[in-house]
Amino acid sequence: MIGGTAKQFVSILLAVALFLGSIVIIATLDQPAVSDVVQARADRDDAQKVFETQKQLINSAKATLQQYEDLGKMTERFGFVLPISAEYGELTNNVLGLAGANGLKAGSMTFTQGDISSPPQPDIPTKGFGTMTVNLALEGPYAGFRSFIEKLETNSRLLDVKEVQVSQQGDTLHYQLTLLVYYQS
Repeated sequence: MIGGTAKQFVSILLAVALFLGSIVIIATLDQPAVSDVVQARADRDDAQKVFETQKQLINSAKATLQQYEDLGKMTERFGFVLPISAEYGELTNNVLGLAGANGLKAGSMTFTQGDISSPPQPDIPTKGFGTMTVNLALEGPYAGFRSFIEKLETNSRLLDVKEVQVSQQGDTLHYQLTLLVYYQS
């Protein structure tokens, strides 16, 4: 019986030794795979951080581009209010179109170039502005003239009504206007 117990003991020891040996072999063989998995996760986390940084840079670039596009639109709108040059033709069409739309007949229209100012602060890249005096003769009903003046006030072009003279010849009212028109120089 003692021989049988020794055999069982040796069998159990052998089984435990094989089990421990297999654990050591598995741990030894899996160690590079585990370190590869840990490295792969670290690389993935680094790539995710780079991706997020790049995404933020792209969004920032898009926002900057949008600001420049908006600036271009604003410059274009500003150009309607204060054109880059005197633009006699556009001004003539604008004023005479307003007059005709309000039932007024245009007579003479003369232009006199005014002073050109320098920029207010030379160290800031801005333009100065020039002025042009426009003398305009109109005739027609008072209601049309009043509407014409209101339209000039709300017109996109920057100008001042400097002087108005009204005279009557028979049933017709005659208006002599002096406008001061501004533009960029």
